[in-house]
Amino acid sequence: MAKSIQPLNGHNNDKSSNVRPIILGWNQMFNKPFYEYIYLKLGLNNCSYECVYTEDKTFESSASVVLFHVRQDFRPFPEHRRPEQLYTMMSVESPHWTKWWLMARLPNNYFNISITYHTDSTIYLPYDQLSAITSQTPREQIWSDREIQLQINLKQRLALQIVSHCGAPSGRDSITEQLQNLMELDVLGGCNSKSCDDACYQRELESHFFYLAFENTVCPQYVTEKFWNALRSLVVPVVLNRSMLNGTGIPDNVYIAADDFDSVQALAHFLTALLGDSEKYLSYFNWTKKYRRQWDNTTPSALCQLCQIAHKQMQKDKDGIQTS
Repeated sequence: MAKSIQPLNGHNNDKSSNVRPIILGWNQMFNKPFYEYIYLKLGLNNCSYECVYTEDKTFESSASVVLFHVRQDFRPFPEHRRPEQLYTMMSVESPHWTKWWLMARLPNNYFNISITYHTDSTIYLPYDQLSAITSQTPREQIWSDREIQLQINLKQRLALQIVSHCGAPSGRDSITEQLQNLMELDVLGGCNSKSCDDACYQRELESHFFYLAFENTVCPQYVTEKFWNALRSLVVPVVLNRSMLNGTGIPDNVYIAADDFDSVQALAHFLTALLGDSEKYLSYFNWTKKYRRQWDNTTPSALCQLCQIAHKQMQKDKDGIQTS
């Protein structure tokens, strides 16, 4: 039977709720409560464990888990940590944006658990994933050759990039400027004072052959919705660095990497020439023969996995087992 992670009304100070693990959100995630961001956005996927969630810091001592979003300031630090408490760091951004100046004041073992997009995290939280087609996969989740060709027939322009973060540390702006002088490239978004809402974004995406999925930082496995939205829309993503995708399970032949080329000029020439080789262009969609249209995400959500870990820790405490 599916359980749930319920918000705890901190105002009633019902400390009897500690029969279930308490997850305390110490700060917020992009100015939203963790509960709203993780639970309401990502769901629980039929979680088999039951916890309670609160942002009331009076539960600091009784909480099984204290959850920190390290992209934002999380001071003041907790003052009453129990040895068995699980301090959990969470971030869906690259390390460049983590408050390292703040975390540098903390010991290396301050956090017991990590929740990030990187595969070596305690709880893996990718932006998206490829799911293999099985005998149980619904027909509507499998691209047909005809559907793929119809999508390609919609394309009218070479390349697209939508950018809202100007002056990114990855140096993408410089590459974009060079490419604009070498090939047909439409650049939309806040950096160019050309706004584009969700409907515009999808329309523009589908009308282009390539999408410049240049991230704001070049970090291992930092692959965001820029890449995935293009791939899911049958647009070939162009990334800055191939090694960024190592270990993600993404095949090498579904995208183009800028660092595979000796120069920006060589990249522009390759993209332009690819339009004259329909067979080679179509080969970038061979992934559709093996993988579903959308992620078949049956993995318990991050919050559910965290709840499960809290239950296991609670049982260890009852059994008198100490964990570091």
